[in-house]
Amino acid sequence: MLKALILAAVFTAQPVPSSPADAPTSEDGFVTAKLDVNEIGVVEKCSVLETNAPRDFADNICAIFVAKAKFEPKRDAQGVAQKTSMTQTVRFKLQD
Repeated sequence: MLKALILAAVFTAQPVPSSPADAPTSEDGFVTAKLDVNEIGVVEKCSVLETNAPRDFADNICAIFVAKAKFEPKRDAQGVAQKTSMTQTVRFKLQD
């Protein structure tokens, strides 16, 4: 099982939509993404699987995962770090 290392800190600086049209239209939302994590716990690739947010907003969530997220890597029975993938859902609530 992968454990996020300080995952909450990854999203302390909220992604800012580039234009009002890119902002989510509802106050509550989610982005579910598939993360490909390498042997040292770095996200190499992020793909949006499902979202109720505009695509640009969801892509910003993936960009943050790739740029900032760090995970404890999966290990085999001998303790050797392995590449893996995982699904992560980010829920958000917009505030004025």
